[in-house]
Amino acid sequence: MTSPDDSMLLNELRIKDESLTKEMYENPSDPDSVLNILMKKLQLYNEIEFALSEARNKILVGFMKIPVENRILITEIKKGRDGQMAQVIKCLDTLESIIKEKP
Repeated sequence: MTSPDDSMLLNELRIKDESLTKEMYENPSDPDSVLNILMKKLQLYNEIEFALSEARNKILVGFMKIPVENRILITEIKKGRDGQMAQVIKCLDTLESIIKEKP
């Protein structure tokens, strides 16, 4: 049986997590916004995990953090890749301009 304090914390986690998830999907194409929300989620998980009294609940929240941590890594990689693609496109545009200027 889960302690009343743990139940209250887990319910708080569920409510705040759902709110952050909805916020994240409002603008999924903005990696900075998604990363910011994911970091908020991870901080929330860490705070709740620390405050829980029962080990099994701490383990449960620990497992809940794994997809968030993975999503943070994936979003950071995507953000980096998008930045690299922008640089490549800029270089191609510059080369195209140089070629058009040559007689």
